[in-house]
Amino acid sequence: MAKARHRAGKKGSKRLMGWIFLLLIATTFWLIRQYRFAPVRDRRPAVSQKQAARQLQENMVEMLYQMGLKPEWVRSQGQALEVHFPSNLHPLVLYQKLAQRIEAARGSITQGRESPNGGLTFSYALYHRPAGKITLLPDIRPDKIRGKIAIIIDDFGYHIDSVVKSFMALSFPLTYAIIPGLPYSKKIANRLHKSGKPIIIHMPMEPMQGRVEADGYTLLTRLTPEEIRQRMHRAIEDVPYAVGVNNHMGSKATTDSLLLTAAFEEIKKAGMFFVDSRTTPLSIAFELAQQSGVPALRNTLFLDAIDDSAHVAMKLHRLGQMARHRAYVIGIGHPKKNTLTALQEILPTMQVQGYQFVKAEDLAKARLTFRNKF
Repeated sequence: MAKARHRAGKKGSKRLMGWIFLLLIATTFWLIRQYRFAPVRDRRPAVSQKQAARQLQENMVEMLYQMGLKPEWVRSQGQALEVHFPSNLHPLVLYQKLAQRIEAARGSITQGRESPNGGLTFSYALYHRPAGKITLLPDIRPDKIRGKIAIIIDDFGYHIDSVVKSFMALSFPLTYAIIPGLPYSKKIANRLHKSGKPIIIHMPMEPMQGRVEADGYTLLTRLTPEEIRQRMHRAIEDVPYAVGVNNHMGSKATTDSLLLTAAFEEIKKAGMFFVDSRTTPLSIAFELAQQSGVPALRNTLFLDAIDDSAHVAMKLHRLGQMARHRAYVIGIGHPKKNTLTALQEILPTMQVQGYQFVKAEDLAKARLTFRNKF
């Protein structure tokens, strides 16, 4: 009898422990669920929404100053911010920079509209509550006249990777130089044309040293004038929608008057302009193009001979300094990640400072018009 009672007691104790264990598990799951699905407002930072909005506005104003906008161009009144900007700067450039700061502060753009004068107004929220309004207004006063800047990006056609796609999506008026006969030459040319981007032929020419490509396009000093014309014509056919030509390599070819004369005959026939990339200080291509009746430009400097974003940024600033004293300047770069980064960071600031970025074609037309007046 005593043994039976002992066994019954043990069973009851085990049953009780089991219920306690199940209760602990249920409580644990309830606590986890309460934490995971707690409303967002319960996990807000310690600062109030009003304080966060004020801090965000101050942060955006500081960014605008760093971009080169003068203090008198930026006015704040309560939650409203009015920003005046040079007329040569597109408001979407400023909008993208401001939107990035808003999103970084866990905010969102709630509504926006363009104004008839070319400006933009948009509202934003923090923690799902209205936090402010920004109005971007173009300054219609004429800017100080400075030399125009054209940026040419060489070597398109080898492939289409994320860097190439990012270059093709840039809103700045770059000029894209495509090498003929490569696997993606025509595909890239078609994509750029559909998006309204200017294209030129990056024509392979014989260098003083190094490997010469046996591609049926490279202009070689040993070829006859007729062979030069045929290769130039083939390149024009291979890169649709091209409006001009610049040289790929060519430190030897651009010193050969017979080769250049034959090439310029085809370029002139196609109604194109020519940019001397100046891969050698001995080049006669610019002068001979003008003598042949081809609108001509010449490169000012290469941007990314050193593949480093800080170096490219320095070269862009140098290009801006040179533009203050010349009618035009041209910088040539390549589809590299560091070059892309520098362009994205530096060009918006330079635009705010009043520098004018144009297509190489526009420079060629302006020079031709000027020469025809005399």
